[in-house]
Amino acid sequence: MAASGNGDPVISAAVQTRGRTRGADYAFLGEAPENPWWRTYGGYTTFEHPTILLHSDGECWEAFLSGIPSRRRDAVGTTIRFTLVLSGSAAEAGPVLALIGAWLGDIVGTGHVVADALDAVFGEPDVERLLANPDDSDVEGRVLDLLTALPPGPTVAAAASPPDWLWTLEVPEARDAFLLQAGELLDGHAGRALLLNLVGSPTDVEPLLRDPRTLAVLGTDLDPALVALPRGTPPGKAPAPSRGTARRLRTELRAAMVLVAILVVTLVATLGGLIWNR
Repeated sequence: MAASGNGDPVISAAVQTRGRTRGADYAFLGEAPENPWWRTYGGYTTFEHPTILLHSDGECWEAFLSGIPSRRRDAVGTTIRFTLVLSGSAAEAGPVLALIGAWLGDIVGTGHVVADALDAVFGEPDVERLLANPDDSDVEGRVLDLLTALPPGPTVAAAASPPDWLWTLEVPEARDAFLLQAGELLDGHAGRALLLNLVGSPTDVEPLLRDPRTLAVLGTDLDPALVALPRGTPPGKAPAPSRGTARRLRTELRAAMVLVAILVVTLVATLGGLIWNR
């Protein structure tokens, strides 16, 4: 875990990438996170492509950014990617919002900020050394330096949005709303902000609504309109009717009881007449 100047822990950080040689595979530089929590979202996104996962329980947050293209190439010329896994507490998260904003901008093609910053602190010789000697690692210190060197993110105006929503990455207002949600999570609010590249409709994210925390989802190639995600009724529990609905149901029930009573009286009278005539 990286440390502040007074020795207090600030942000836990891990970096995953690969070396240039043909037989190299993706691995963490130094110590890997103990809990690979991001795998939970494997059915909603392809980690090789741009992904952002941020969630908070109100006290601590965890972030995952993947698909970040390095300028390095492997032995056959394929682009090598970076993955960043971060965690910390609400009081320590300021630079992380700038990182998320920069990565969003890079994804939509307005820059190469995050990849260039990673390449600057994890050049090819450093990566090869750290992969060969995972115990000889100052990864977290380098990441902290990277975060503090990033320019502050743009100022985003507050806008009304539903608690749970799905929007397309291509709309600037959607990215602003995502950054607002991310800022709240990093500031101590419970919830999730996710950029998922396998989501094509609200139906795709319905299982994520089983978690009671608020949910903001950016997808790719979706319709441009903001979609409010309705939460379903928990199994075995029906929603309480509104006062108007309850009043209408009572009225309809009374009317049905009167109709049944009339039918019973009519049936009894008809049967009595038949018996008397016999």
